[in-house]
Amino acid sequence: MQQNNREAIRQILIFNQEGMDEFASYAKKAIEDVMNCFPDYKDRFPIKIVGNWKSGNYRTYENGKFNLTPYESIDWYIEQAKKKAIEEGRWEPTKQINVDEMCHCLLLDPYFRKIPQFGIYLTKYDLYSYNASNYCLGQTVPGGFSVISTNRFWNTNKFDIANFQTVVQHEFGHILFFTNGDRSNVKEALGPHCTVAYCIMQQRMNGNMSDITEKRLFRKLRGFPPMCPDCSKQGVSTLDRVCEIYKNGLVGR
Repeated sequence: MQQNNREAIRQILIFNQEGMDEFASYAKKAIEDVMNCFPDYKDRFPIKIVGNWKSGNYRTYENGKFNLTPYESIDWYIEQAKKKAIEEGRWEPTKQINVDEMCHCLLLDPYFRKIPQFGIYLTKYDLYSYNASNYCLGQTVPGGFSVISTNRFWNTNKFDIANFQTVVQHEFGHILFFTNGDRSNVKEALGPHCTVAYCIMQQRMNGNMSDITEKRLFRKLRGFPPMCPDCSKQGVSTLDRVCEIYKNGLVGR
């Protein structure tokens, strides 16, 4: 399909907690590198940094204090994940938040359900989930959005941009169903993951993405994509399917 110079059908939106605009820029560049591998589609899926989004009625004043309005700010989603962590005894002393709770709230978000989009949500807090109880770098609802933490990419006072961008690309690949399909080179490890040695869609149970990042950057310098041909093929299939849905007038979720 030739998609260039046609109207956008679904935005890739990047949201972040307050004070994290720089990290949103890193994420945008990482996603641009992925979408550049799909030249027939990238113009129809523009990438936009929304930042620390708040609606006009993101909070209310009641009983002498301000309260965040449900679904009307990024801060509200973070607050729900933090409340769940407090209930489960994970907020103290780890300062972790429950990413499953945040994903659940995002799935119910009226804006997400009404406006076609792919979402990237960045938080400074460490994440845990019921599938990865110790911690996780990010979690994705395929076809929808990813929640990604910057917490574990700090080494003293230096932020590891390269490994962070590898994780962003990995989670974005899950949004686009890179590892779906009947494939012999996919294995189940907290979700379907690729087994090709250089592909960004590999799984690292210990969270160390350094070797994958090294191969990604090596390939980038030589003009090669960060994913294997099979993951790329599945990405084309997903983007093509979204275009067909739009063409048929089924633009909602």
